[in-house]
Amino acid sequence: MRATGLTIAAASVILALAGCRKTPDGIIQPDQMTDLLIDMHKAEGVADMDYRDWGNDSSKLLLRDAVYGRYNADQAKVDSSLAYYGRHIGEYMDIYNEVITRLEEEVDRSEAIGNQSIHLTIVGDSANAWPLSRRIVLNSMSPAKVVAFSLNRDDNWENGDLYTWNAKIINARSSIKWHIGAEYTDGALEWNFVESNEGNDAVSLSLQTDSTKSVDHVFGYAVTSPMDDEIIYLDSISLMRERLNPLSYPRRNRQQRARPLSEDSISKKQ
Repeated sequence: MRATGLTIAAASVILALAGCRKTPDGIIQPDQMTDLLIDMHKAEGVADMDYRDWGNDSSKLLLRDAVYGRYNADQAKVDSSLAYYGRHIGEYMDIYNEVITRLEEEVDRSEAIGNQSIHLTIVGDSANAWPLSRRIVLNSMSPAKVVAFSLNRDDNWENGDLYTWNAKIINARSSIKWHIGAEYTDGALEWNFVESNEGNDAVSLSLQTDSTKSVDHVFGYAVTSPMDDEIIYLDSISLMRERLNPLSYPRRNRQQRARPLSEDSISKKQ
């Protein structure tokens, strides 16, 4: 019985010490890291909605530094903190889940404003038309290993619009295959694709639509196969729409295309 009592006492001490583990000096503490990430997500949302004023790198850096300054941090401190939490994935997931929960609560409390904001993001020459959550988690237990979207044509679309799908990839060990495409009203298809490798990276995939045709809908999907213990975070997802730019239009030559099936071809297949 004495040995059992000592074992229980030792286990209690170990658990107490584990519970009291302190984040090292020089690392942003969990509560403050949560607040900082929430503010960063909000700042990125502002930049995405007001692309004309915040679309260039220098203005984004000013916005980022303003958020960091609120927490007496700089890029080096944020990078070292993210590296620390990346090595302590349990702590990182606690922070990440709290960030998602609080952002969702804010959206629920301001549903009317949120709906107005969504409307604003799809109107204008430079706009974010992304229709889903800007943060998505994929793992081996996810019901689907595919992120997909489809946008139907509306009054704000113009021939020759350029669509760019952006995302930050965190903690990936598996590759992700990204596709973006458009179907025209005549049935023709046009698409582009890229494969992102493992690690923490960013992906940016563009589709230049035909200036002589009307697009019926724009679609895209990202496919991956996470390992059993892998958790992939897709963050800061956006789908930027820009008007026709003669300088970027030649990129269409690198895209894949399929002509619409003629009535004769359809009859033969049937």
